[in-house]
Amino acid sequence: MTFIFTTKPTFTAPVAAELPADGGKTQKISFSVVFKALTKPEVDSLMERVRASAEVAKKGELPPLKDSDVLEEILVGFGPDLLEENRQPMAFSQENVRRLCSAWKIEPAIVKSFFTNYINAGEKN
Repeated sequence: MTFIFTTKPTFTAPVAAELPADGGKTQKISFSVVFKALTKPEVDSLMERVRASAEVAKKGELPPLKDSDVLEEILVGFGPDLLEENRQPMAFSQENVRRLCSAWKIEPAIVKSFFTNYINAGEKN
């Protein structure tokens, strides 16, 4: 497999979530998003900020780092399988990120996908 080193690397990853559905059931959904591929120092910094934020929040000193803050740093696109009601691909914009993340459980599912892909990247080979 050829490796092409780029100055602005990205990767596409699946996102899975369960949304409320009729009859007290849930509906499993999935779609793909495009993440900025962070360098090791960037991942380390982000992980440290997430950990530090959780510790400070436990003490009640400051609000924790929000998922939306993390997404601003890492989310750079939507996959072609994320469609609007008119069956057209959702255009990537900050407004559409906000719209998408307003749906229950979507925002944390996207963040989880990012960290899962980084943590498990070495295990997939």
